[in-house]
Amino acid sequence: MSSTVKPVRKVSSRAAGGGQVDGAPRASAYFSESLSRGLAVLCAFSREAPRLRIGEVAERAGLNRAAARRYLLTLRDLGYVASDNDSFVLRPKVLDLGYAYFSSANIGASIQPLLAELAERTQEAATFAVRDDLNVLVVARAAKRMWDLSIGAGTRLPLTQTALGRVLLASLSDEDVTAVLAAIKVSADERSLLLRNLKQVQRQGYAVVQAEFAPKLAGIAVPILDREGRTAAAVNVTSYTITRASLISDVLPMLRDTKAQIEAALRSSDTSGLISAPNMEG
Repeated sequence: MSSTVKPVRKVSSRAAGGGQVDGAPRASAYFSESLSRGLAVLCAFSREAPRLRIGEVAERAGLNRAAARRYLLTLRDLGYVASDNDSFVLRPKVLDLGYAYFSSANIGASIQPLLAELAERTQEAATFAVRDDLNVLVVARAAKRMWDLSIGAGTRLPLTQTALGRVLLASLSDEDVTAVLAAIKVSADERSLLLRNLKQVQRQGYAVVQAEFAPKLAGIAVPILDREGRTAAAVNVTSYTITRASLISDVLPMLRDTKAQIEAALRSSDTSGLISAPNMEG
C-alpha cells in the first residue's frame, strides 16, 4: 500500500458504531450518549494529531470545551490519556481495547499466518480488512517490501479508492451504498461511475483498483464471507509493479485460495461473528 495514508473523514461523536453511515445515531432506548462521547474523545487522537489541546479535542469530537475537558480528565484518571501542561496524549493502556478484539478474534493465529503465506507467494503486500462505518479498517497485514510497512492494523483507508473498499461496498444494498456515498460527499459524476463499477464487482466476485489511492499502486481484493454467506471482511494484494492483467491472471487464483483458507479458519474457530460488518439496520 501507499507509504502515505490519505486523510479519511472522521465520524461525528454522535455516531454510535454499527449501522451508522451518516454520522447520526439511530434512536434507541439503550444508546449511551456519555459512552459515545468518551469514545469520540479517544478517537480524536491520530498519527497526524498525537498531541491535542482541549479545544482541539472538542472540535474533533464535536463537543463543547467543558465536556471535552471533563472526558479528558476522566480518561486521564482511568489511565487512557496523560496530560502535559495544556495538552493531552494517549497512553499505552489504550492498546488494551484493540488487543482485546485482536486476541478474541484470534487474528494472530488464524489470519496472520495466511496473510504471511500469501505475501510470500506473491512477494507483495497482503491485507485483511473490514468496513468500519465510512472507512476501511485494516485488521491484519503482511508485507514483503519496506515501503509497504507504513500500513498496519488500525490504519483507516478510503472506501471508494481501494479494492478492499469496493468489495465491501459491493456487498451493501443500493440504499446503503447511496447513504455511504452521500455521507462521504462523492460527486454525482463519480457516484455514477462508482455504482457501475460496484455492479461489476458483484458479478465477477473481485475488485481491481489501479492508481486511484496512490500513483502506480494497483490492488485486487475478494470478499470474506461469514457462515450465512454475507460479506464480513475482505482480503487483498497490492503492488507497485504488477500489471492489472497479471493481478487477475496470476494473483487472483492465489488470493482466492487464501480467501477459502481464511473463511475455513474463521468457521472452525467460531470467531467469524467478531469480524462481521456493521449492521446497517441498527
